[in-house]
Amino acid sequence: MQLDQFLNIIGSELHVDTLETCIRRQENTIIEKNERKFEQNDEKRQFRIQEFIKTEKSYVETLNTLVRYVVNPLKSTMQQKHCILNTFKCHKIFLNIDQILDVNQKFLSDLQQGNRAFGTVCKEHIANFECYRKYLLEQSEAQKLHAKEFKINQVYRRFISKAREQREFKRKRLQDILVEPVQRISRYAMMLRDILQLTPEDHSDFRGLNQACEKAKEIATMADDDQTRTATMFLSLYQSIKDSPVRDVSCSLINQKRSLIAHLDATEIHRVTNKPTRAVSLFLFTDKILVASKSCMDAKEIILDELLTSPSSTSTFSFPNTSSKNEKGLKFKGWADIESMSLVNGLTEDSLILSASKLQTSNMTSFEKYFSKGLRLFS
Repeated sequence: MQLDQFLNIIGSELHVDTLETCIRRQENTIIEKNERKFEQNDEKRQFRIQEFIKTEKSYVETLNTLVRYVVNPLKSTMQQKHCILNTFKCHKIFLNIDQILDVNQKFLSDLQQGNRAFGTVCKEHIANFECYRKYLLEQSEAQKLHAKEFKINQVYRRFISKAREQREFKRKRLQDILVEPVQRISRYAMMLRDILQLTPEDHSDFRGLNQACEKAKEIATMADDDQTRTATMFLSLYQSIKDSPVRDVSCSLINQKRSLIAHLDATEIHRVTNKPTRAVSLFLFTDKILVASKSCMDAKEIILDELLTSPSSTSTFSFPNTSSKNEKGLKFKGWADIESMSLVNGLTEDSLILSASKLQTSNMTSFEKYFSKGLRLFS
């Protein structure tokens, strides 16, 4: 059955709904109206609003300190020969933190002016918080790179230690500051919900607060827009397949223009002896066919949904641990462009042959050598 589906897909025109079905997950729900427990207490409501503004001020001050004493100085030297961090590492650790600071400074300014309805201000500014998605999505890898550089890069370690001596730093560790945007976007949803429960439905703040609360929760739980869904899927897939290509943009498994169409669990057969050589999974993308080997011949069938959607996914801001995913025993063997591949039925009903007859040897990478060695037979 799985083989039939794989062959049907690879031999037919691809439609948008086919791609979406392969990677769509169940949508996250927002706070339902019937869950709201209204409490009439104006004094408590005002206290919650002031608390919101006070914590926003503290948050913006922390981000400003980070950008002023760490991010900007590092970026000013990242293209120099003897830089502390090169351009790649600098952007990989601090991501778009300066963009987040900018939108939150504007938010705080409007909150402090207090000349417009609180709900309206929240609605308008939180609608501009899409920049948090990138930060949430890549924060786990950013933390790993920071920890690695802090351990092996003595100049970077001294620079961070010196920056922490600034009074505004309040002796906070850099890794704790880097995670604050992740924590803050989650708290927006909770704090706004608390204020909403103290706001009558006929209040001028109610509609704006409700929309702001929904938007904050949508971002905090990384609801399934196409870009986020694709990025999350490929990050999970990359962490699941050992030695996956990540050399550069042109030769990387993670690619926003690529989509996963289908996969097939199979056994690779030696083309001379006709004996099983390894258990594999074949992944069909919009532009590539990838083969990954399993740890043993009797390895369990890969359940694609479990592979691509983990309990520790974006909803909790911690991506699947590489070691735990590798318990599935997947290891990259090779891939090739679909346009260079030929597929024919094997000698038996449940077999197929893949051949990279049109593979360009002049610009071949090491990742494509697997298919350059001749026909590949799968059962």
